Amino acid sequence: MVTQRLRRSGGSLAVTIPKDEIDRLGLHEGDLVAVQVNKIQMRVELPPDVRAAFDAVRRDHAGAIEYLKDQ
Repeated sequence: MVTQRLRRSGGSLAVTIPKDEIDRLGLHEGDLVAVQVNKIQMRVELPPDVRAAFDAVRRDHAGAIEYLKDQ
């Protein structure tokens, strides 16, 4: 599955097909293709070591973070 971001093209929204997919499928300009559109949500996951460091800082400085959030 290819995930692409919508872009404005005049009054429409457009999706591009990456070159490697074009080559893999042997697509050419003018070919008809089927498109299934589903909205997805991307969630960035931190690497485990970075997440552990973040959690440690958040835990060790919880009071200061709580104080600063309302400033």
